[in-house]
Amino acid sequence: MEIEKFQEFLADQFSKMFKEIRELRAELKNDVNVVERLDRIEAKVEVLQLETSHIRRQNIKEVHSIEQMQLDINYLVRKTTYHDDEILQLKKEKEAQNKIHATQIEELQYEARIAARKLNIHDDEILQLKKAK
Repeated sequence: MEIEKFQEFLADQFSKMFKEIRELRAELKNDVNVVERLDRIEAKVEVLQLETSHIRRQNIKEVHSIEQMQLDINYLVRKTTYHDDEILQLKKEKEAQNKIHATQIEELQYEARIAARKLNIHDDEILQLKKAK
């Protein structure tokens, strides 16, 4: 009987150990699944890091491009302002020249009227001389 008890005891112990081994096996499978998931997550994180790095580089290029465009715009604004000032100066000079020309024209018109009067006087004198002859 003792042998039977011992056999039952061994069978019971074997059953408990077998059950624990199954539980451990299930836990290991679960752990393996978790590890596989973690590996997939790590791979996705690496892909995201690469994409983020690529996007950062693109953003830096775009920022540099925008900065260059701002510099170009500032240059063009300064150049336009300079040309506007030049045009304003040229307009002032033209206006001054036009005033001088207008004054000269008035003087020439005045002289022309005087010359015309003198010609009329000479024409009258010539007519009187012809009549007197």
